[in-house]
Amino acid sequence: MTLIPLGSAPGYKWLVDAQHVDMSQPSPAPRPLTIAAEPQTVTADLNRTAMVVIDMQNDFCATGGWVDHLGVDVTPDRASIGPLQTLLPELRKAGVPIIWVNWGNRPDLLNMAPNQLHLYKPAGVGIGLGDWRS
Repeated sequence: MTLIPLGSAPGYKWLVDAQHVDMSQPSPAPRPLTIAAEPQTVTADLNRTAMVVIDMQNDFCATGGWVDHLGVDVTPDRASIGPLQTLLPELRKAGVPIIWVNWGNRPDLLNMAPNQLHLYKPAGVGIGLGDWRS
């Protein structure tokens, strides 16, 4: 019996039939990209690279977000926005995965450990992580 391909993403398919699932994939040929950087030039393989963007949500980076509400200047948090707006479209064109990691809390805050809650409410009162809603 012929294995049937499942999946439509380039380079990511399973081959299946009633008795077998083949999840193996051939390794893609390297696509090196050399970047002039300090203190050393860096060469990365675009086929084995992903861009991971951490905590770029409004609560941390926007006027009116939680950090701004605490009275903290969000200007430094916004410094990476321009470079990301330049870099991400080029990485997408090159087929590099972009992974966004955002902070999220349950409305009842049951996913937050006491040490996280204590960080911004050391006396147990005030506006702590997850307490403020715009």
